[in-house]
Amino acid sequence: MNYHLIGINGVSMSGLAKLLLELGHEVSGCDLNKLKTKNEKLKTFEGHNIDHITRDLDAVVVTSATLHPLSPAKAEIEQAKKLGVKIIRRSEMIGKMMSPNNLIFPGNRVGIAIAGMHGKTTTSSMIAHILTQAGLDPTFLIGGEVRNIGASEHLGKGKYFVAEAGEY
Repeated sequence: MNYHLIGINGVSMSGLAKLLLELGHEVSGCDLNKLKTKNEKLKTFEGHNIDHITRDLDAVVVTSATLHPLSPAKAEIEQAKKLGVKIIRRSEMIGKMMSPNNLIFPGNRVGIAIAGMHGKTTTSSMIAHILTQAGLDPTFLIGGEVRNIGASEHLGKGKYFVAEAGEY
């Protein structure tokens, strides 16, 4: 599938892009500043422009911030609607990936989502670290780098998927 992520510079969105690429999907994205990446498969753009949204996209992934009426991404979102491209919130996309036997990330897994106002990154990191140390090779997507692992995301082979869920 072909995804475009608006707001790709965010830790969670850039991590989501990396996971989608590892799963074999085509991924592009944009933000106010161009994402610095060494991955040549990831097409990124600086700024927001309706030309980023094309009919060949299966979905545009957005954050709650990009849906704000004053967001600079408003024109891209309107273009996606005009072209009939599906718009998916980041949280919904992660939920779909956690669901059993989906087309984005096939297979059965146990989703572990950490929500709340404070401590989400720390708690998510601790759970991902514990599962990793236990040899369970979890997939995780966290809004900050897991210091003991050295990344904010990992595509694991185990049945667990740990995600930091925003307070939205």
